[in-house]
Amino acid sequence: MTDLPQILSGDYLTIFDPLRLHLANESEGMKVKLGHIASAFPNQILPFGFFMQDSPTSPFAGTVIRCPLRSSPSRISDQVVTPEVVSKLFEEFRKTQMHRDLRGRFEWRHPTLGLNDDFSCSRFSYHVQSDG
Repeated sequence: MTDLPQILSGDYLTIFDPLRLHLANESEGMKVKLGHIASAFPNQILPFGFFMQDSPTSPFAGTVIRCPLRSSPSRISDQVVTPEVVSKLFEEFRKTQMHRDLRGRFEWRHPTLGLNDDFSCSRFSYHVQSDG
């Protein structure tokens, strides 16, 4: 699904790069304070803007896992994942017992899909928020 998972939680953004293609010094990952990444690399915080409406430098009270969809085959997987495939996976998940068990504990929102001018996908997100 992704070659570059990211986790936003508390004061930190953690980025994993198992292929060592996107981070400096060919690193497999990095954990960076929000204040630093917001000032030094503001584009890295932009995808989390929906969740960080107060301030990109304030601690985030929760956890967001971002999985940018793989748009071309890689050494991790040949599978290219489209927003339609992910939407179908979520629809299948919604039919499972696990979803029914979790439904009362979390707020589920429908997937959102962002489109560029040429109708290519720019963003796909599915929001789940704890009620408690």
